[in-house]
Amino acid sequence: MRNGRPLPRRSAAPLCAIAAVALAACGSATGPLEMPDNSKRDRAPGVEAVLTQLNGSAGQGTIKFVDRGDGRVTVVGTLANLLPGPYRIAIHERGNCSSRNGFSAGKPWVPPGFPRPAGELLPEIAIGGNGNAVLSATLRGLKLAGPEGVEGRSVVVHAGSRVDDNVVPGVPNDLVLCGVNGPVRSFFELFRD
Repeated sequence: MRNGRPLPRRSAAPLCAIAAVALAACGSATGPLEMPDNSKRDRAPGVEAVLTQLNGSAGQGTIKFVDRGDGRVTVVGTLANLLPGPYRIAIHERGNCSSRNGFSAGKPWVPPGFPRPAGELLPEIAIGGNGNAVLSATLRGLKLAGPEGVEGRSVVVHAGSRVDDNVVPGVPNDLVLCGVNGPVRSFFELFRD
């Protein structure tokens, strides 16, 4: 209504004609628009751990390891809903996050011959007042696959400046998140059944 009077009804035909012209313009000179077949495309050269909660944490996050092809691996991740303070992200020897306190993930792990102690492979990360943080680091010499790779191992987030390597079954500790490194999911895989 405008000024107390009903608006005149308009035909949808002009809008349909405009839509038909726009869709026709999307076609190519050789035929109609075709969507690319991404099922045959190789997956990104990386692994990903979707983090689940440990010890009653409300946190969540994802850590990805991407092979750059030049002997370096880039590690990117997001953490959310954690208490402010320092955290350590460590790779653990077993790909198992089934226990409530992270014991099933095993001990912190570093590849043989890697120059850093277990738990210090990745830099310390600080969670701000909003409970969130982003991780970005590049490591030289880290492998994704094989017996000395990170694929199939757990990624565990430890609250505090040091990695707790003395985890006992069933006893609460400083481990807050855990996820197993597996294939990187595409955006569209998030919506599959």
